[in-house]
Amino acid sequence: MKEQPADKPKLDTEIIVREALALLDEVGLDGLSTRALAARLGVAAPSLYWHIENKQTLLSYMAETMFMDNLPDKKSGEAPWQDWLKDGAHCIRNAALSRRDGAKVIAASRPTGTKAILSFPGMLERLRNAGFDKQQAQTAFLVMGRFTLGWAMAEQMEGDVGDSDAETGYANGLNVIVAGLERQLSSN
Repeated sequence: MKEQPADKPKLDTEIIVREALALLDEVGLDGLSTRALAARLGVAAPSLYWHIENKQTLLSYMAETMFMDNLPDKKSGEAPWQDWLKDGAHCIRNAALSRRDGAKVIAASRPTGTKAILSFPGMLERLRNAGFDKQQAQTAFLVMGRFTLGWAMAEQMEGDVGDSDAETGYANGLNVIVAGLERQLSSN
């Protein structure tokens, strides 16, 4: 087996994901392939599979890295649930807009469980503690996440996001969702 040159860093998941994100910015999701990524890294395509099971797993790692890179500096855990939920939605949107076709990558991803800060059960528990039942908490996350990704996709595809600028329109949409959730919570 041929040895890797000394000037090349050892291949690991973090390097693969960072290079995949750079490649995504260059060629978009349609041009992202494990073959193109392997060529970029200077390795044979099967070498990637020691670290990344398949393209679906790669997309999931990419999405998690985009989230981690866009976490807000402030801690909103003590904030009212409404602000906490909006902060989380903004994090999703910022992550989606941080890379070319980022919203599509996030929409195609599945949590890998490798980033503890992105714990879905922990997030649900935060809403449960605010008074939502399990089903309501899950629905709140689905609605907020799908609205956010849909909005970000429309922005990335230069789609119609209404009469206001994208940021204002998005904030208005979040407020409508949160107002509905507040009404639902008050009727519990």
